[in-house]
Amino acid sequence: MNNNGFSKVLRIILLILSLIITGGLILSILFRGGRLAGFELLSETQSQGPLLPWIATFGGIAVLTLLLLFIAALGALLGKKWLGSLAIILSSILAVVSLLALLGTAAFHLFRYDNFRPLVQGAIELERKLDLEEQVEQKIYDILIGTGNQNLPTTPENTAPQNPLPNAQNQTPPAVGISNEAQRDALEDALERDAELRYIGKTLTEAQQIAANAKESLRVVEENGVDLPITLDYQPGRINVEVMNGVITDLDVEGY
Repeated sequence: MNNNGFSKVLRIILLILSLIITGGLILSILFRGGRLAGFELLSETQSQGPLLPWIATFGGIAVLTLLLLFIAALGALLGKKWLGSLAIILSSILAVVSLLALLGTAAFHLFRYDNFRPLVQGAIELERKLDLEEQVEQKIYDILIGTGNQNLPTTPENTAPQNPLPNAQNQTPPAVGISNEAQRDALEDALERDAELRYIGKTLTEAQQIAANAKESLRVVEENGVDLPITLDYQPGRINVEVMNGVITDLDVEGY
């Protein structure tokens, strides 16, 4: 077999392999795109966006690739090397474009927001924890500032008579109310922090089960951004939750 015959056979083999690989790739794209499009058209969700332009693009690439492969095979059989070479180059480019489109589509559907929702909720929960810890630390600091003056060392500045006269100048406002209020705020923040750790990120069913086991009062006050009609009664310790797509995203504990 001379070089021309060997080159012709090699080109035909390469064309057949290219046809099989590219055809399989395009068919997989079309079938996957068809399934996703059917899901989008039959469902009410629009989170992924319309897929019909993708299907049209893949269909056009498939038709052009098959046409160029046919021209390349025809040119190889007729001995038109330039026609076969040009068709092979163009079909190779389209095959690469199809591969990139497939990878892009797969990445779009694999790495969409729904798959990362647990990570996003975890980050939100961590941010809430840090914010609540900072608030609790601030409340504790306020409590210490409000009650710590009694433990200051004796100095000329803070020395007072042992038996002060009961007049207006020696009477000081009682710090008990301020201290109790600060302690109450710290308690409410601690309860809310504990509730957030247990309920944020849970589904409504899971949260209701947790509340039932803990004998806590739980009610939904907002769902998917819409305020729900609720009673105006006030129950200290009751947990009011906000739900988004069946998952608790925020809550508030009624104070004491």
